[in-house]
Amino acid sequence: MRMKKREGLCLLILLLVCFGCMEEKAPQKKKGEKKIVVARKSVAQSKWDSLTPEQQSVLRKTLESYKGDTTEDLGTSPYFPRDILTPEEYDAEMELNVRYYNLRKLHISESQFCKRFKEIFGYDDVADMDDQLLLRRLSKNTVIVDLPDVYDYDFYLSQSSRVVISTVMMHISFSDYESVFSYEYESVGKSDSIISIIGENAVKFSSIDWFYHCNNYLFNDGASSRAWLLAYNKYFMYHLIMTFGYDGDSELNRNFLWDYLQGVRNLFDKPFSVVHFYPDGRYKIRNGLLKQMTELLVQGNSLCYLWAEDELERYCLTDKQKSKNQKNKEGDDLYIPPDKMQLDSAIGALPFEKRCEVIALIANAIYPVFLENSDGNCEYSDVWLQSCNINIPTSFWNAINKEHNLLSEIDRNNCYGLPYLQELMSVIRNDRRFYDEEGNLAPWKFDLSAGLKSMSTE
Repeated sequence: MRMKKREGLCLLILLLVCFGCMEEKAPQKKKGEKKIVVARKSVAQSKWDSLTPEQQSVLRKTLESYKGDTTEDLGTSPYFPRDILTPEEYDAEMELNVRYYNLRKLHISESQFCKRFKEIFGYDDVADMDDQLLLRRLSKNTVIVDLPDVYDYDFYLSQSSRVVISTVMMHISFSDYESVFSYEYESVGKSDSIISIIGENAVKFSSIDWFYHCNNYLFNDGASSRAWLLAYNKYFMYHLIMTFGYDGDSELNRNFLWDYLQGVRNLFDKPFSVVHFYPDGRYKIRNGLLKQMTELLVQGNSLCYLWAEDELERYCLTDKQKSKNQKNKEGDDLYIPPDKMQLDSAIGALPFEKRCEVIALIANAIYPVFLENSDGNCEYSDVWLQSCNINIPTSFWNAINKEHNLLSEIDRNNCYGLPYLQELMSVIRNDRRFYDEEGNLAPWKFDLSAGLKSMSTE
């Protein structure tokens, strides 16, 4: 009996030793690990709860579209299946990107956004923008703006988020593509590169830098950002003038005209004029561009003078003459870009009174420059007019010969209050050669060949 008790006691001791060894081999949880896991879940849940229902829906739908493919760059293309989003979710997607790139540090107020949007794009609201300017309308607040030919320069524009953003930056990112709570809320500094062609040089820059400077310039009127954009992305800046008609920045106007006159043509893939025509039929005279043109003229830039004369004559063709010119062009082998045809058509449809005003503004700008430089300078004067001692800019002389009612319209508006135009009109009125037999002012009846004959006999 004692033997059995002893054996039982030994067995019990053996079992206790074995159980102790097993406990030692079992993994020990680190102190505080449970608290950390709970904290992480709490932070993710807290961030998730801070999102709107539309934002949460965007994340769910986006993650679902990633199933089976975890490529890091997924979602950067504007053509990933965003048709699954509702208009409200398109706005929410913009809001998520603004949060991701922390644009709010620019402090763009709603009133400032609306003010600058009107100045630059010419519309009161994003919803009013003409579809011809857009690649796609996503909602009343959010659109994709289309710039000519170059896909990389298309951009998203949102009124609800008060932002423009490059298409390559539209990105919903998850850390593991398994859980919707793994959405990355803040940018980690990653940026796609954009290549811009300036003159003959290719310039690479960060899309995040473009994002900051573009919004700071557009909606905060930031001069420092203007300098950056002119250095790295003139194509975008120049299309603010060509595509949207903006002319409120003298420094931008100066750079624009200078590059155009110097022949940097790869930046100018869209025709432009001193009058901007909106797709919906509205138009405005770009007085800012005219003012900068005048400053370049005063500085003795003959290229600018020739361009100004061409612009003046562009507005003096009658509808009948334009129709005749178009027929001549149709018989040529030269290709006429659709944009050029649209611009010519818009100018031809411009009311006569408005065309006269444009002619008057340009004539007022070029006349003092003409007087200063025309003596023996063939870049500023015409040999036919010089032979007759007619001190009138060639383009204005051609204008009054093509538009016989131009002088009466200018008189009716008292020369629009333009001092140099008043001086030019005085020269015409005081020349008796410009009156017909009935005493009516008719300079278009003057025979210029008489001057050439007198030159040949001398």
